[in-house]
Amino acid sequence: MTERHTGNDWFMDTEEFAGLMSEMEAQAAQPEADAEHALPTIQDERKAEAHLRAMQYWQSQIDGIDAHAEAEIERIQQWANAEAGKLERKMAWHTRGLKAFCWSSGAKTIRLIAGTLKRRKGRSKVEVEDEMAYNKWALTQENPLEFWTKVEAAKKRISKHIKETGEIPAGTDIKPADDTFSINLPGRPDSDEEE
Repeated sequence: MTERHTGNDWFMDTEEFAGLMSEMEAQAAQPEADAEHALPTIQDERKAEAHLRAMQYWQSQIDGIDAHAEAEIERIQQWANAEAGKLERKMAWHTRGLKAFCWSSGAKTIRLIAGTLKRRKGRSKVEVEDEMAYNKWALTQENPLEFWTKVEAAKKRISKHIKETGEIPAGTDIKPADDTFSINLPGRPDSDEEE
């Protein structure tokens, strides 16, 4: 008589299964230190096959537990994201009000008991819009290689030139940056928000 068990397409007769279960129960009844060192009785290949099939079954059980846990973790994460999203919208509402308060006060920093509001001036960026026009302009300068070698590396030099002379080189433009606003709650990292 053969009894089938679910899991990775294995089966063994009832006697083999009962024997394996008896061995496992006997091992489980031993003190923990002894149970770890107890060896199952395997006399031949047939018994070894039975043990391997039992291991496949237990592994399928572990895989089922892992899949179930993963599905629950996914559900929990979705729930956590939805709940956090609701609270983040509430925090955004407060942030907009605090930002308007900070901007209207004209202060760069407002230190309060519950936290600190900071306003940082945005830095303008140099944009090279027409590289050929820029390169022609660079050749007219006293030291053209400072400007001409690599446009990306020269942006700092271009910015310095604009500050010193007020002249915006041909082919370039200055893009003003927006001020930034941050709220620092005690014990939490700054939360920057672009305007």
